[in-house]
Amino acid sequence: MLAVLRRLWRGSRSSDAEQADIASAPALGRTAENDARARASERATRSQAAENETRRQTSDAEARRQAGENEARRQASDAEGRRQRAENEARSRSADGSRDS
Repeated sequence: MLAVLRRLWRGSRSSDAEQADIASAPALGRTAENDARARASERATRSQAAENETRRQTSDAEARRQAGENEARRQASDAEGRRQRAENEARSRSADGSRDS
């Protein structure tokens, strides 16, 4: 492609300008390749960042779910402890009452 463009330019340009174009053509090609690589790298970086954010949000949601489960278990355990203490207290009172009679 660059060779075709150079041939088209040759007819209307001076020899010095033509030599400068020929000398810079590989650099222009490398610049375009580098730009394309940079754009691809930026797309990959944005894609990776989006994947990481999705993973983080999923992890946060799972942590909140587990914290909710743990809290529910803790509350159930506390309630069971209170129930057992009340039951034990009732037995103790009943035993004290039967001893007093």
